Amino acid sequence: MYPKKKRQSIVVLIAVWSLFLLLVTAHARTSSASNKTTITDIRYKSYPTHTRVVIDCDRPPLYRIDRMIDSHLISVHFSKAILGKLLKDNPILLLQGDLQTLETQEEGKDDIVVLLTFKSPGEHKVSTLSNPDRLVIDVTNPEGDIPPEGELPHTDGVPTVPSPSSPLTPEAPKAPLSPSSPASPSQPQGAPSPPSGSSSEIRTIVIDPGHGGDDTGAIGQMRLRESDVVLDVSIRVTKLLRNRLRKEVIMTRETDIFIPLKDRTELANNKNADLFVSIHANAARRKTARGVETYLFGRATDEQALALAARENATDIKSAQGFQEIILNDLLRDFVLNEALELAHYTQEAFVKTLMPSYPTLSLGVKKAPFYVLAHTKMPAILAEISFVSNRVEEQRLQEGSYRQKIAESIFQGIKGYIEAKRNP
Repeated sequence: MYPKKKRQSIVVLIAVWSLFLLLVTAHARTSSASNKTTITDIRYKSYPTHTRVVIDCDRPPLYRIDRMIDSHLISVHFSKAILGKLLKDNPILLLQGDLQTLETQEEGKDDIVVLLTFKSPGEHKVSTLSNPDRLVIDVTNPEGDIPPEGELPHTDGVPTVPSPSSPLTPEAPKAPLSPSSPASPSQPQGAPSPPSGSSSEIRTIVIDPGHGGDDTGAIGQMRLRESDVVLDVSIRVTKLLRNRLRKEVIMTRETDIFIPLKDRTELANNKNADLFVSIHANAARRKTARGVETYLFGRATDEQALALAARENATDIKSAQGFQEIILNDLLRDFVLNEALELAHYTQEAFVKTLMPSYPTLSLGVKKAPFYVLAHTKMPAILAEISFVSNRVEEQRLQEGSYRQKIAESIFQGIKGYIEAKRNP
């Protein structure tokens, strides 16, 4: 037998070595998962000439596409990939129209196959887009034409009709979204539910000042009311759009009155508006929270986004979660969201370029959340959170006319950049 002290030392060494092996194994598993592409969602929409399928990923994917000549089945093979929760919970969808079934399969630990079965497919074309990363597949109807090449950037190395032996194709790095390089596809001619394809078609814009009347929205430490600030900023944005772009602009409210969220959306739809921009001021329990951010409708990006949507919807978080799950079944397939994403990026970038050089703050980015006021619009719709009234410094700024004008200029520049991108796709 070993002496008592020596036995204790051996036990400690074994324990330390076991802990070391456990940590190494956990790190390896974490590293392995972090190196895989997550396929977060699959969306589709049928047009008179073709069907478009969009596969959303969290990073540029490795993929190949297999299809036998004249086959009704197109299979997309992803390497080093996993399925997000939404697709794990819904592996098979039976659909109506030319795209009949959509199925996802896990092959081993590292591969995912997406199977698309069409009623009568024609040619197909593959393109990739970034911000966010996604794979776009256009499949023509037998009597239709493939969408024009300028509609979506073609990815070098992806053949028009790949053979089963095509190697895995890494997506080439993409430049970040900027006004000179729009990232979302334009609406094909004849398709329902605009956005418009050129600036001449973007005629009517709805500006929506949040809250109003008895609904003051957030209130700052110095008693500044969100409803008052956003009304003033909205009036400034409206003047800029009318005077500089000669657009028809409709405000959901022009005075301090309460307008139900449903009525705001219905106004925009009934007026056949081309864009909808809702303007709000942010608030947080953490008094140091600051910055500007832009939202479009979707599953909440994070818990903070969900909490914000619950506050703006005047509901609790549980109700906001239930609302997003009900409505997303339809809206995730509505390609108006692609245009809303592009409009949101232009607006957020305008905050960075126009507001922040004069008033340094944080760019909190483009996010998604289940805002009721964005849920049922038939046009691209975004919600801008222009500053935190709960932050003493930003509340003080929001009381200044010069700061409000800079915010209005930022929103105007974002809309202008989006419109110019439609003019020169």
